[in-house]
Formats: sequence, structure tokens, C-alpha cells
Amino acid sequence: MNSTSLRHILYELAEAGRTGALHVGGSPGGVLYLVAGQITHAESPACPGVGERLVASGRIPAGGSIEDGHVSRPELASRCLAAAGEATRAVLRGDNATVRFVEGERHLLGLIWAARPPHRARRSTLRPAS
Repeated sequence: MNSTSLRHILYELAEAGRTGALHVGGSPGGVLYLVAGQITHAESPACPGVGERLVASGRIPAGGSIEDGHVSRPELASRCLAAAGEATRAVLRGDNATVRFVEGERHLLGLIWAARPPHRARRSTLRPAS
């Protein structure tokens, strides 16, 4: 599968308002989490995750937990957005082999933020006004 096909699948999931996880194989691969068709989290082995970013920045100690109260919800949302953006780009640029959508699967952090895929945002702005 090429990135055009993956983008098409992501577009279809977004348009249908699906909730679940799109597992993408290949190199680097990863998982894109959607809620009501919007990307809410993304992970790829090619990018550091939210926890790794928080430890590297000194915001939480190694072995610490986000639940310990060291990070505010707005900061967590900002860090999730940065990590998800980087992971989404890596997954879409990758050499994707297999794709599997798991309906209803959610990220362990829950809904922190949501972003419309860029193609959905453009399409909605091009619709005529009623």
C-alpha cells in the first residue's frame, strides 16, 4: 500500500465519522486513533511519545506518571498534539504494508484534543454557504 491509499482510507474513516484505531504496518508504521472521524492521538516507533517527551523535558521524572499532577491538562494537550502531529506525518510518509482498523479502540489517555484531517478542513471551507 502506498501513502495515497493510506490517505484515502483515512479520508473515508474521517468522512464516515468512525471511532477506533487505524493500525499501519510497514516502516515505520504506527497507530492513528480517531474519535468521530477526528485524529485524537497517533503513535509511531519513529517518533518519541508523549511520556518520552515529558521525561526528556524534565516535566516528569523517569518512571513518573502523568497522573502525578506534574503536567496541566492544557500542557498535556499541547504535548499530545505535537507528538501526534509528528507521528501522523511519519506514518503517512512511511512504506506502509498493511492497514487494519479496530472499531472502538481508544488511546489510553482518552480524548485530550481532536484535529480534523487537513483534507476535511479544506473541504468544509469550500462548501457553499447556506
